Amino acid sequence: MNDPSTENQTDQRETILRAFSQAMGDPVRLKIAARLAIQPQSIAELSSSLQLPAEEIRPPLAQLVEIGLARLENDRYQLDNTSLAAWIETVHSGTKQNRLEQEQETGDAFERKTLRDFLRQDGTIKAFPAQEKKFLVVVRYALAAFEPGVRYTEKQVNQLLRRYHPDTASLRRTMVDHKYIARKDGIYWLLDS
Repeated sequence: MNDPSTENQTDQRETILRAFSQAMGDPVRLKIAARLAIQPQSIAELSSSLQLPAEEIRPPLAQLVEIGLARLENDRYQLDNTSLAAWIETVHSGTKQNRLEQEQETGDAFERKTLRDFLRQDGTIKAFPAQEKKFLVVVRYALAAFEPGVRYTEKQVNQLLRRYHPDTASLRRTMVDHKYIARKDGIYWLLDS
């Protein structure tokens, strides 16, 4: 049976993602947000800098204010950085959650169960499994951090793997030992599977 609180969170996230996409999907609103990110501006200043009539600027600007991405202060509009950061975090967490759900659906039942058992809700690794077969499932899951054809320094590899677990050395070493990634002269890259 589905958990109603989880379904409610998913519905809220989808509503937020839809509103953000609509707000940022409009070229005029996106241009307005970009201008306001640089400095607060009045409608007249926005009209001049965007070379658009004020009548075309008012509706998209009003929507940015309505959803909390912009606010009016002393006759000048400014981007609400705190609100924008919250929107971006919501979008990012929604994307991360969708990716996690998709990754957990792929693979066989053993892999899905292993990932459910050893991953937190946010996609980070709770603990390394003692059984090697399960540990390799978790290691392969962390391979999603790497892009094919991209070369990484060891520092970059550690930064990517730290998103999954603080013990980056174990993950990195296992990935190299099992030929998931290659290493030469301090440079790492994903191997074709």
